Amino acid sequence: MLNRHTTALAACLTLFAAATPLPAWAIWKCQINGQTVFQNEACPGGKPLAPAPAADPDEQARAAAQAAHDRSQLNELQTDRAKREAQEARENAKNARLAANQKRKKQLCQQYAQQQKWAEEDARRAAGPKGDQLRSQVRRSAERYQLQCGAS
Repeated sequence: MLNRHTTALAACLTLFAAATPLPAWAIWKCQINGQTVFQNEACPGGKPLAPAPAADPDEQARAAAQAAHDRSQLNELQTDRAKREAQEARENAKNARLAANQKRKKQLCQQYAQQQKWAEEDARRAAGPKGDQLRSQVRRSAERYQLQCGAS
């Protein structure tokens, strides 16, 4: 009776083992028709690819040193880029301020030119002491325009 139970138990375990999927380490990487495929059984018509040999310690050390050097260069490049972008931002802000100042100066000069034109018109129409006063204002207006705008 023990023999019959042992045989039944062995049959159940065999069926269970056959129905259980293979663990991840049983996956085959195969080349079939020029394409790399992964499967959980041996490669029919193809051949399993051998795992890459483990690198020797010297090669691993060289690779680690190269990776550290690459990280260092990357950090330097990122730092340089950040500095360059900050400098460009400062220059752009400065250029924007200069452009705004030039625009304000142009508007102010246009305003001075208009005031001078009006003062000249008023002085031409005026006579006597009032005309003298207005002509004085025209001279002052012309001087202010010359001083601020550099034109005559």
